[in-house]
Amino acid sequence: MMNTRYIFWVIGISLFPLFAQAQDDPDLPSDEIEAIENYRAQIEDSDKVNLVPAIPAMDTTRSVLEYNIVPKLLDLTYDAPELKPLDLSPRPLPATYEGYVKAGVSFPLGGRLDAGYTRLNDKWKYGADAYYHGMYDESRYEHRNFTRAGAALSLGHYFDDGPLLGASVGYDFDNRFYYGYDHDTGSIIDLDLKQVVNRVSGKIDVVNADVPTSDINYGVHLDYGNTSIKLGGKENTILAKGNFQKYFGGKHALDIHITNEYSSFSNDTSQTNNILSLTPSFTYHHPVIRAKAGANVFLINDQIRVAPEIEFLFKVYKDIADFYFGWTGDAKVNSWESQFNTNPFIYGETRIENTFSSTPFGGVRGEAGKFKYDIYGKYSFIENELFFLSNYDANSVNQFNTIYGDLNILNIGTNINSEVIENLFASFRFDYFNYNLDNVQVAFNKPEFSGNLGVNYQGLLSGKLGLGAGLIFQGKTPNLLISGDFGENPAIIDLGLDASYRMNDGVKFFLDLNNLMNRVNAPWHTYPTVGFNGTVGVLVKFGKRE
Repeated sequence: MMNTRYIFWVIGISLFPLFAQAQDDPDLPSDEIEAIENYRAQIEDSDKVNLVPAIPAMDTTRSVLEYNIVPKLLDLTYDAPELKPLDLSPRPLPATYEGYVKAGVSFPLGGRLDAGYTRLNDKWKYGADAYYHGMYDESRYEHRNFTRAGAALSLGHYFDDGPLLGASVGYDFDNRFYYGYDHDTGSIIDLDLKQVVNRVSGKIDVVNADVPTSDINYGVHLDYGNTSIKLGGKENTILAKGNFQKYFGGKHALDIHITNEYSSFSNDTSQTNNILSLTPSFTYHHPVIRAKAGANVFLINDQIRVAPEIEFLFKVYKDIADFYFGWTGDAKVNSWESQFNTNPFIYGETRIENTFSSTPFGGVRGEAGKFKYDIYGKYSFIENELFFLSNYDANSVNQFNTIYGDLNILNIGTNINSEVIENLFASFRFDYFNYNLDNVQVAFNKPEFSGNLGVNYQGLLSGKLGLGAGLIFQGKTPNLLISGDFGENPAIIDLGLDASYRMNDGVKFFLDLNNLMNRVNAPWHTYPTVGFNGTVGVLVKFGKRE
């Protein structure tokens, strides 16, 4: 049910910068925004500011800790992101590398290997990549181990008139165990707990590979996936996307986006879902303002839903304060694959349904000296939101099931990034959530707040040695106990340190230490993560292009 009190509150917090006097500035920021990744507080995010908040992820715990070790890629640069058309795939740049290998040994017992190779010339682009991530830690919890691996091949051809036609095929598998049970009661046979997921994928792209000489940009993408679930069924997914962009006067843009998302899941029964979306919009640029008007039209199975696609940005005073507000919408298929990527301990035969959301937003962002900031608020009206609910089988093993319900979410947050002094970077993010529930009892596995803090220094030994620290935190989340009563997952606090040493342009050693406080963090009920853990390894790049 719509709560207008929250809408006016969200818009109200955005209005306070209007006391300042507007100034003409020809350098209006681009509307191509790169959002912060909110899993780890990593310094590579320090120059990325979420200027226009998108709809919150359908599950706000999506990028919180998994139970496995997740090392961080330490090959960092801090240049401002390059502004470019939506589907631009640039030709090869000088002083880059054709291939890399990143290998590490982890504790508890585990390891990782990532490798890739890409060859480019004026006509062709081809490459391959592969990865292996594994962990074995049964010192406290039986069956707490996993293995993930995969490989992909890609091929692309540049045409003389600009477009790039590309294709790729890949294979991935994920083996893990359901270890969410009372380990004090004894052992359970491995076969009953092992989940094996195999996925074959293919992709075709046609994109504008060169900076358009005309004022037209375009892209067409087709993704196919076939997922086989040992303790579940099979799923076929198809994602087709197309976009067209036409510039007028070199700056005003007409955008048309078309997307079709399809999922067919089958075991004893069949579940089929499809969403077709059309988003036309026009964006007007001025030295002081940016105005965008359009609509989101969704055909969700056989039902039509519409949400606005509007945005207004007003430069109050140079780059110090930019006021913005708008309204947007989204719809998604909660495929089994997307559910598994969010919560790998789901039951193999969960319900596949669609989610629709409509979100007004507003805020202020800008730069003050060396600090970049974004203060925002948004209020999402969500229909058929996905929740993960504890589900205990005959052996009292928790295999999460899914339920769906309507709710509204108020989100108030901030991102702050700074190069405090030369080579010392810092970032801070904090989000507060308030849930107004309709037909669900509690907001299962959704926190009241979350955030992260990161610092990184790259000025030691003439820039060869880098040191960093990161803290991520999340409030308690509601869950369902085996007794049938409601409970809470404890708050999550994870403090980490990392270091890297660059021997030369092609070789870098790294060390990651996570959960230094050795806390028993459990983002999913009955599935505690590992305690203090780390990875040491090396990144090698080869085949330098001149």
